[in-house]
Amino acid sequence: MKSPVYRSTADRAGIAASGVCAVHCLFVPMAVALFPGVMAGLFASPLTHQVLAGVVVCTSLAAFIPGWLKHGESRIWGWALSGLGCVLAARFKAEGAAEIVLTALGSVLLIVAHRLNHSLSYWADRE
Repeated sequence: MKSPVYRSTADRAGIAASGVCAVHCLFVPMAVALFPGVMAGLFASPLTHQVLAGVVVCTSLAAFIPGWLKHGESRIWGWALSGLGCVLAARFKAEGAAEIVLTALGSVLLIVAHRLNHSLSYWADRE
């Protein structure tokens, strides 16, 4: 039985959250170097990273669970869990360049997962 709960808005929000996360991790180190007083306190704080990671996880689960219930394609979880794993490892285990690389990689994997989820859900509606 196909789930009617999936909404493409959740995937769009997930793509936006992952994109913001990637941009944050790639450009904030440069901004902190240029404007250390302002940027370090606001955008490089641990709270900002926790909030961004939480938003990414919540939007991802809000899209992937209903999407998977609709299309039933388990391959979505490989992309999704790899991306979430990278983002969470970057937040809680990595530091410095490793944190930036893991977050950027995780964000790209999640964007791919959201696009795939959206596409699979679209075609499941057509069956």
